[in-house]
Amino acid sequence: MAVIGLVLFFITIFVKVTTAQSNVASEFKVGFFRQFSSTSRIDMIILTESISPVQFSISSLNGSIHNGTTTRDTPAIVTLPSTLQVRETTYDYRQLGLLVTSPPDKPISVVLVGWTIDPRSTYLALPCIEYIEHQPDQEYIYYGISNDHKKANTPLSDYYSQILLVGCRGNTTVTITPTHDVQLPDNPQSSTSSTINVAAGSSHTITLHSLQTLLIGAPNVDLSGTKIVSNYPLTVVGGHDCTRVQGDTVACDPISTQIPPTINWGTQFLLTPLYDLAAGQQFKVLASDDDTELNVTCDNYSINEYLENEGNFTTINIESGKFCTLVCSEPCYVAELAFSRHYFPDFNGDPLLMTVPPISQYPHSVTFTTLPDVPTNFYSIAVPADSYFDCDIIINGVLTTLNWTPIRDTNGVITGYGYNTTASGSYTIAHSNPNGRIYVNAYGFDKFGGYGYITGTLLQQYDNDSHFVLSARLYTPSSFNCSTVERTTTPTGNEINGAKIPLIISGGAITIAICVVCAITFGILVIHRKYHKTDSVQEPIYDTITDGPIYIQILPSKPKPRPGHQI
Repeated sequence: MAVIGLVLFFITIFVKVTTAQSNVASEFKVGFFRQFSSTSRIDMIILTESISPVQFSISSLNGSIHNGTTTRDTPAIVTLPSTLQVRETTYDYRQLGLLVTSPPDKPISVVLVGWTIDPRSTYLALPCIEYIEHQPDQEYIYYGISNDHKKANTPLSDYYSQILLVGCRGNTTVTITPTHDVQLPDNPQSSTSSTINVAAGSSHTITLHSLQTLLIGAPNVDLSGTKIVSNYPLTVVGGHDCTRVQGDTVACDPISTQIPPTINWGTQFLLTPLYDLAAGQQFKVLASDDDTELNVTCDNYSINEYLENEGNFTTINIESGKFCTLVCSEPCYVAELAFSRHYFPDFNGDPLLMTVPPISQYPHSVTFTTLPDVPTNFYSIAVPADSYFDCDIIINGVLTTLNWTPIRDTNGVITGYGYNTTASGSYTIAHSNPNGRIYVNAYGFDKFGGYGYITGTLLQQYDNDSHFVLSARLYTPSSFNCSTVERTTTPTGNEINGAKIPLIISGGAITIAICVVCAITFGILVIHRKYHKTDSVQEPIYDTITDGPIYIQILPSKPKPRPGHQI
C-alpha cells in the first residue's frame, strides 16, 4: 500500500508539472495606463496556437466592448477607445479594467499596445493566478519597474513614472510602499475621497475590487522598487508615459511591461541582445530579498553587483551583440530596455521595456506576431544548454538548426545558446524535445520609436521557504556543444500546438506514465540519499536537474523567512 501511495503521489506531481500555468489562459484582467496623450491609439492583440478560429470577448465593468475570433496564422488586432487609458489616480479612472476571455478549452495569449505615431508601449498580459493552495494569511508581493525622464538632468513635470494596478478579485487589500513621494486617494472606493501624499518609504493600505484600476505615478523620478503587497493576486503593470533611456534629446516614448509576483521570480537568466543595435542594451535587475548578489558574464568580461535591501535595483549596460548569463543569489526580476535615440551615433530606435524570464519559467513553445506598422522587426531566442537540447528548434513546423551563439558562465561553461534575426508576421517557435524549454522575445524599431515584449512565460511558483521545489525548472549545463552548421528540414511525427515534434509514442499513455513515475521515484530517492545523509547541506552555486520531467532545486539549508512564498 505504501508503494501504491507513493506512485499515486508522484502521478499527481507529474500531472501538476506537465500542466504548468503560463501566460496562455482563458481569462485576463488587464488595463492600459497613461499613454503619451489622451488620444493615443491603444490596441489589443489576441493570439492562439489553434489553426481553427477561437472566439474571444473584451468587456469592462460598463459592459461588452468587442467580440471576435482569432487564429494562429491571422491573430486578431482590436483597436480600443483611447478613453480606456487610466490617466489619473482619481475616482473617474477607477472602473477601467478590461476582462478578456475565451472558451476554457481554447486558451489565448494577449498583448497590449499603446501608440504615439507608431506602436510603442507594448506588454504581454499575464492571467491572475492564485497560490496552488491559497491560505487566508498568504500575501502576493510585487515590485514596480519603471524609468525616469530627464534631459541633461533637466526635470520635466509633464511625464510620469507609472505603476498600474488592476484588481483580480473583490475585497483585495493592497498595501503600497513607494520609493518616492506619490499622491494617492485616501479611499479609492469613494468618489469624494481626498488625495493624500504618501511619502517615500511609508505605506498606504487600500481596497480594490475586481477590474478596478489604480494608477500610481510621479514626475521626475523612477518608481522602480515600489512595493505592493496584496492578499489576492493583482495585475501590476510598470513603465512610463514618456521616458528617455540615457538619451540627451527632447523626444521621449512610452514603455510598459506586466510584472509577475515574486513567487514567479528566479535566480538564473540568459540575456539576449537587441538585434544589430550598435548602442547595445540595458538590463534592470530588482531584488526580492536583502543581501542579493548578482553576476553577469558576457564572454570576455564579468560584472558583479550587490543589492543590499529588497526592492533595490541596479542597471547594467551590455555591449552590442553580447549574449550573457545572469545569476542572482536570491530570486530577482529582470527587464531589458532599449536606449533612446541619439544615445549612440547613427542609432535608430527608441526606448522599449520587456520582462526577461528566469530559466525556470521558460515555456516549451510560443506563438507571437510582429507589429505590421513597424518597418523593421526582430526576435531573439535563448535555449538552456541542458540534456534536452540538440541544437534543433521548430519554427512554424520546420525543424531547424540555427547558427547559435554559445552563452557561457563565469567558469566558461556553456549554459545556453542564443540567436536573433529579422522577422515579419506570425510565428510558432517550439523546442524540438517535448521536455525542452525556450525563451523568445519580439521587438521592432523605426527611426523614432520601438516596441518589445516577451512572447511567453510559465508562471510556476518559486518557494524560498523549503529545500525542494518540484515545479521549478532549473538546470546544470550539458557537456554537449552545438555545431554552427545551419540546416533546415521538415520533421515527421506528431503535431503538438501546430508544430511538428519528432516524437513517437508507443505502448500507450499508461505505459509512459508508469515509466515516468518510476524514473521520478528513483531520481527523488537518489537525490534524497545524496543530500540528506548528513545534517549539513552545502549551498550549491547552480541548481540541479534530474533526467526526468520533475525538476528539483537545492536551496540553502537555512533559508530566510519570506512571507507569502508558500505553495
